[in-house]
Amino acid sequence: MAEPARLTFHPDWGVEQDGVIRRGQRLEIVYSPARLTACRAGGKWAVTAHYFFAPFPELWFTAEWAGKDEQPSGYFPPKSFAVPPTATELTVWFVNTDAAGGVAYDSAFGVNYRFPVESPEA
Repeated sequence: MAEPARLTFHPDWGVEQDGVIRRGQRLEIVYSPARLTACRAGGKWAVTAHYFFAPFPELWFTAEWAGKDEQPSGYFPPKSFAVPPTATELTVWFVNTDAAGGVAYDSAFGVNYRFPVESPEA
């Protein structure tokens, strides 16, 4: 089985794609909590990845990481999921929330991050 494609969202706002996102294969998302630091009230906070695959935007999925430190460093553990066999594009954005009701977004300034999905390798 092929290694999963990986999307890494770095603390410097860079986004790195390693491998081709292919229908029917696995994809990993790696996220640095240093990208979103606005919501840390009471030390209880989370970052949630929201994503969907075209042509079915009504089928949203989420993957959540819980925060533990006020100013974390490094990366959250990867989240892995299957790419649907009919997908043509992945759209993803991130939301940081905290116990006090704070909300912050990482969404490429509201247009969200988009990645093409290719056919499986022959």
